[in-house]
Amino acid sequence: MEQTSSEPLDPLSHEEFLHMSNFMRWEANTLMNKIQSKEADAEKERKLEERYKIAFVLEQQWIDLEKNKFELKRMKIHGLNVLY
Repeated sequence: MEQTSSEPLDPLSHEEFLHMSNFMRWEANTLMNKIQSKEADAEKERKLEERYKIAFVLEQQWIDLEKNKFELKRMKIHGLNVLY
């Protein structure tokens, strides 16, 4: 039976799992839990990096706005008319 990309990868069929010893079941479950944990950690890290990127862009936009505000004040002090 061929798996599609949308189906989860299952290394053991239900029948194979039932014929395993308790220790082998425990070992298989432990391994799967570690794999799932690492996948979850990788997803959390990806989301964290994305939030940092967004925060950096927002910080840069804020800096640009502050620069523009400063320039407008400087132009007003020197009596220059600025039309926007």
